[in-house]
Order: sequence, then C-alpha cells, then structure tokens
Amino acid sequence: MAVPKKRRSLSKCRKRRNTIFFDKLVGNWLKRREWFFRHSYQKTVLPIEQEPEIFKFPGFWPN
Repeated sequence: MAVPKKRRSLSKCRKRRNTIFFDKLVGNWLKRREWFFRHSYQKTVLPIEQEPEIFKFPGFWPN
C-alpha cells in the first residue's frame, strides 16, 4: 500500500529506507547493522557536546 502523500517526513522515509537496506545485509554485516541502530538511538539520547574530564596527577597540581 502506498504511503499517504505529505504525511511522512523526509527523515522518517530516509530512516525506513536505511532500515530496509541494512536488513538485507543482516547475514554478513550484523555488526554494521547494530552500529547503525545504536548510532541513530544515541543521537537522541546523548548530549550534543561532551567534554572529557581533564586528568591531573594527584599531588602535582594545586587544588
């Protein structure tokens, strides 16, 4: 059945097309498929900019 016109965003269509593409590769490319789904999920969960903690040797730096 065809998709109703003007009811689905381009991002949803792209996501569905990518999912279908990765589903065809499940046999040999399982890790890549898992990375794809994990990456798309983490984009919404994780903050945009993450700052790593600066490591300082104890006893050398003040404070």
